[in-house]
Amino acid sequence: MNIGIIGAGNMARAIVKGAAASNLLEDFQIFVSDRDEAALERFDFCFVNKLKSNAELCLTCNIIALLVKPANAKEVFGEIRGALNSDKIIVSFMAGVTLETLRAELPNVKKFVRVMPNLAAKIGMSMNAARYINLGASEKGIIENLLRGIGVTQEIEDELFDIATAVGGSGPAYYYTFIDAIALAAEKRGMTPVQARLFSAQAALGAAAAVLEEDTEINAMRDAVCSKGGTTIEAIKVLQNVNIYDIIDKAVEAAYKRAGELSGNNLKIKPEVF
Repeated sequence: MNIGIIGAGNMARAIVKGAAASNLLEDFQIFVSDRDEAALERFDFCFVNKLKSNAELCLTCNIIALLVKPANAKEVFGEIRGALNSDKIIVSFMAGVTLETLRAELPNVKKFVRVMPNLAAKIGMSMNAARYINLGASEKGIIENLLRGIGVTQEIEDELFDIATAVGGSGPAYYYTFIDAIALAAEKRGMTPVQARLFSAQAALGAAAAVLEEDTEINAMRDAVCSKGGTTIEAIKVLQNVNIYDIIDKAVEAAYKRAGELSGNNLKIKPEVF
């Protein structure tokens, strides 16, 4: 069985690296296609087969991952539609492109996977949302192994992809902003930029790891750090006074609404029911 990737960008690189780390290359060949010859030239994995034709890739491969920009999706669909059949598995990483849209645009295909990863895929720590349609157990297992190479995956319903996008897909940018703000505060009070970046980022990493490791309410974990009369409680009071929870809720709502707009407008195809 061959795995094909349409779009030789950064996410394609992450998937190929993840596949190698997951030992999938022992059982599969990987093909990548891109009409941009420069992009293919930069895709410098010696074990990857490069093709200029998206249609040829679809004829060659059983699993086809779509990693093109949503704005280019309709054109790509037109190129590959005739090269697909009911045995092919389409795995879409395109933001805002719903399963209904995929089914309408690629009517010969019956097996779909929709995935929403995030930027951390490049270091194997993405939070992936996924939805599987009509895959057998072994087929689903192959896709799960592929996604495991880039991070952690949670299967969700299609209607939850907008909030998954706002929280998981956009989430790294929120944390980068918070890490940056703390680092700048540390620099202002005497740390070097290198020291400030390390202290802020490692504190964030440790806190996140503890949340995933411990079966404890997050508020209780925070309160455990806030000793009465200590330093942390003073900082938390400031955050509470500016209503940090409301600010974050508004930020997530803005991303959520935009994700809904993109999903609703994308390709302007009337949804169909599976």
